[in-house]
Amino acid sequence: MRIVSEVVRGRGRAGRVVLLATMVAWAAADVLRPSAAHAHHAWNEIDTARTLTLTGVVKSVKWENPHASLVLETVEGGARVDWTVMMSGLARMQQRGVDQAMVAVGKPLVVVASPARDEPHVVRANRIHGDDGDHVLY
Repeated sequence: MRIVSEVVRGRGRAGRVVLLATMVAWAAADVLRPSAAHAHHAWNEIDTARTLTLTGVVKSVKWENPHASLVLETVEGGARVDWTVMMSGLARMQQRGVDQAMVAVGKPLVVVASPARDEPHVVRANRIHGDDGDHVLY
């Protein structure tokens, strides 16, 4: 703040204009900086009119907000296919009875999901069926 006050004092009105422009630029840079919130997948990218049922084994998990996700390894026509399964935020997952143990690596799962419109092998989980039963997310 000392530098700011020296700039304002030393330059009068011109200093205040420069200071204001700098502050606006900093604020704009902060708003435009990529972050987890900006990288969040919008659900409008999902074709909710379609559903797929995927049966497989959990290959990897990201248990984090804004939403959890996992990679489900399935077998289709004799070939292994990995699906990225986008799930809910952690609070919603836990409210619906889904915890980390249920979706741990190596666990078998059945996922009823809606596919992404433009990304192959990416879905949003509507329901997850694990060892302890069926859990509705959406």
